[in-house]
Amino acid sequence: MSGHATDDPFGTAALRRAVLDGWAASPTRFREDANVEDDFARDGYRNQLVVELAQNAADAASVAGVPGRLLLQLTRGLLLAANTGRPLDVDGVRALASMRASAKRDERTVGRFGAGFAAVLSVTEEPSVVSRDGGVRFSATATREEVAAVAHLREELGRRSGHLPVLRLPFAVGVGEVTVPDGYDTVVVLPLRDDGAHRAVHRLLDDLDAALLLALPALQEVVVDTADRRRTLSSRRDAAVVRLHDRDGDGDGADEVVSLWHTVERFGPLDPALLADRPVEERQRPVWSVLWAVPVDAGRPTPLPSGVPSVLHAPTRSAEPISLPALLVASLPMEPNRRHVAPGPLASWIAEQAASAYADLVAQLATELGSEALRLVPVGPAAGALDAAIREQALEELRVRPLIPVADDQEYRVAGRDAARVQPADEGVVAVVSQAYAGLADPAWAAARSAMDALGSPVLGLADLLDALTTLQRPAPWWRTLYEALDSARVDREVLDGLPVPLVDGRVRRGARGLVMSDGEAVDEALARAADLALVDPLAAHPLLVRLGAQPAGPHTLLSTPSLLAAVSASIDHEDPAPLAAAVLRLVLDSNVTRLDDRFAHLALSTADGTWEPAGSLVLAGSPLAEVLDDPHCVAAEWVDRFGEEPLRLVGVAATFPLRRYHDVALEAGAIGELFPDGAEWADWVLDQLPALDYSPLLPELAVVERLEDVRDDAWLRALQLLAEPSLRQVVVDPVRVLLPDGRGVDVVSPAAWWLREAPVFGGVPPVDLRLPGSDPLLSGLFDEAPTRVSDVDRALLDALGVRRSLTDLLADDDGPEDLLERLSREDRVVGSEQLNVLYGALASLPPERWPPVHTRVRVPDAAASLVVDADDVVVVLSPLHRPLVDRRALPGDARLAELLDVDSSEDLVEGVVESEGIQRAVEPRVLDVVPTSPRTWWEHDDLVVSGRSVDGWVDASGAVHASTMEGLAGALCWAAGRWPLRRDVAAVLSDPSTTDDVLAHLAYESWVDSIDPPEGDEPRR
Repeated sequence: MSGHATDDPFGTAALRRAVLDGWAASPTRFREDANVEDDFARDGYRNQLVVELAQNAADAASVAGVPGRLLLQLTRGLLLAANTGRPLDVDGVRALASMRASAKRDERTVGRFGAGFAAVLSVTEEPSVVSRDGGVRFSATATREEVAAVAHLREELGRRSGHLPVLRLPFAVGVGEVTVPDGYDTVVVLPLRDDGAHRAVHRLLDDLDAALLLALPALQEVVVDTADRRRTLSSRRDAAVVRLHDRDGDGDGADEVVSLWHTVERFGPLDPALLADRPVEERQRPVWSVLWAVPVDAGRPTPLPSGVPSVLHAPTRSAEPISLPALLVASLPMEPNRRHVAPGPLASWIAEQAASAYADLVAQLATELGSEALRLVPVGPAAGALDAAIREQALEELRVRPLIPVADDQEYRVAGRDAARVQPADEGVVAVVSQAYAGLADPAWAAARSAMDALGSPVLGLADLLDALTTLQRPAPWWRTLYEALDSARVDREVLDGLPVPLVDGRVRRGARGLVMSDGEAVDEALARAADLALVDPLAAHPLLVRLGAQPAGPHTLLSTPSLLAAVSASIDHEDPAPLAAAVLRLVLDSNVTRLDDRFAHLALSTADGTWEPAGSLVLAGSPLAEVLDDPHCVAAEWVDRFGEEPLRLVGVAATFPLRRYHDVALEAGAIGELFPDGAEWADWVLDQLPALDYSPLLPELAVVERLEDVRDDAWLRALQLLAEPSLRQVVVDPVRVLLPDGRGVDVVSPAAWWLREAPVFGGVPPVDLRLPGSDPLLSGLFDEAPTRVSDVDRALLDALGVRRSLTDLLADDDGPEDLLERLSREDRVVGSEQLNVLYGALASLPPERWPPVHTRVRVPDAAASLVVDADDVVVVLSPLHRPLVDRRALPGDARLAELLDVDSSEDLVEGVVESEGIQRAVEPRVLDVVPTSPRTWWEHDDLVVSGRSVDGWVDASGAVHASTMEGLAGALCWAAGRWPLRRDVAAVLSDPSTTDDVLAHLAYESWVDSIDPPEGDEPRR
């Protein structure tokens, strides 16, 4: 800037005098101007310097009708802003020198308030605006000098610490004092206040975004030139599409970023009624405008660049937040500080136009970009009152706009509220379903859930949609296409539970479970009809149906289909069972199965005599089982000729004893009785062997041999040979495991063994009534010997049947003790006395809980062998010394035997009181040699009387020995010493003392023999 005197083309001297006169006349006016300017510079236009310079450049170009260009050049301590367009004139100078009195009355301009230039005061106190015909400058220093020259303003200036309005007093800048850069018409010169101001300007220039050109369409280029870089921002418009270029550097090495923006612009005249409450100068410009711009990259809307805040631009940045993902530039009325919208009818009306324009923008992009346009649909919360008003109305309009293409016709679009969505959605599934269900939204659009929700799009569950297709008549290949799409989409299995499936008979079934699907092999038509198979139409068959429960129609899987099993179970009631029987046997033959469901035993087959019976009741002619049954019903030979024996065996026709297995069966008479004949009796018998229980025991596995009750009496030996076959033998021989409620396990006799034990197996005699040839002699006379040919039968099987082998085995059997005592009480049995003593001893040695019930008849020893007498006539003699004192049938034994038989013992009947007088004598030493434990004294009686009867010997309650004879003395001494078997040796020594040495030698020999071959039991050898 030159220091020479200049002319004054804009009349700045007169303007200064007028302002100074006004201030002099009213110092308050001076204060008001200073405060207003300070407010604008420090608050309303803070950080708006570059934007305000750009706005002024845009207005100058718009008024002049030329392309707007702006140069922003920052050097050390100086910012130049050169622009094209209308140069500075008198009105412009007056506007610059007056607060809120803009010279821009043209409807094409942006600036309105005449206050934006105050932004320069944030960085300078010496701004200038110069065109080629001259210019003006403002100066805090020059203004301060002018004010100080007025006496009564000097005092006010002092109170304000020198702070005063800078932009009220213009000073002329002559032509040539400031050079306007070539190619530009006007330049704003801003000497920067300090380094802080320089840094602030540098930051504002760095933050400048090309999107500024959207808000200022008259401005086509902005060049930013600083010491470290040169950027060129420019715009190219093609209808509604604007390309913004941000070029960094010059020449071929420059980097350039190009952004593409889609815009919608609306403008027009305003109804004067809307301006009634607006300032006068604003009412003189009755026009409105709205511009929405969305950045688009690779065919999709993108967020606003980081340098473009999400706020209303009116046209410069305001503080009104806009949450919509687009730049809004609108001529909304603003408060004086230009930060917020001034509420009122005008603001509401323009907000409505902005909402409608936004809906237009979304609709336009929906056509151009497809489903990506849904990114622009308002979702989520609003950011403020203005934002909420625009969003709400925009959504209302968008909900009724035909935005969404339907799946089956991309050219046809419907409103969001009419575009039904499928959830879960898949493009392939929807593409198929939409052929039958009109109005489904295109899957790519339906995937934008939040946007579609906001547009009011109804949601159809895929399961409900598939359910609605049940009544649909579509060709089978269409259904297969649907299944292929569902399979590819990996739709959850639960959703497909009700999937419609066409059947070969024309019906459509819901759900694939239970259906039969051909796997390439033809399904027997007779089978399909007879079994009422739900057969999937082969043209619709797809592996997905198998995964959903359909069964491939191969022989193996067909045999397990519920409908076939149901048909087989009811086949005996069919008018003509033959087709089903033949079809089933063919399946069995082709399937190579080794085991079938037990229900196939109900398959009706014809018999040799022409009747129809369940397969499970039939026998193969000539089979081992047919040989032993009393009245075998043989299957007709034609079935064997056509299909062979194996398929017939698999459906239940028997060649040997049928075997049936059950699992997890409650041990209850009612439940077991339903499984096999006599099952209830077996269950009761088992329960009797168990302790009392609160809950029923469980049989984890129960195997039952069938048809045993049908064996002829004369065929049992052959039948037993059949039962000796491994599979049957195991079932008969192995015990059944019973699980008690407390977790313990108990083994019991199998049902087959239990039944056979009492069956007339051997010539009408049950196995439990027989003993094996050569068995324990102790069983002789009690059990008849089995026929010799029984030896050919498996020994383990005979044991399971209860054929007796030894006393030990008999007593180990659950029923053995009871059987033994019962046989001992029968008069038709022959038992020796010694045999009887052993048998009674074995019974008495059992635990009391295994003792059998008592009988009213008891077997006792007799001279010949033994005989059976009434129990009341029997006494168990506990001591041989008691025998002369009892009158009943004597039975040697102990107190346990008396308790076992429930009869009196001799102790109960004999008081044992010695009534005669005797003389005490010493026992002979030779007797002590034989029995060292013998008492040392005894009482000699002439006539020993005990309880009124004469006896030979006695041992009284004190242990004293009494005797009247030599034999009586020997017996009493040995009984008292506990050596009763030595009584005869002692008697010999007493009668002939010379035999003492021989007796002792004999006893020593027996002791030696016992040491090398101990006898069983406690009794010494005799």
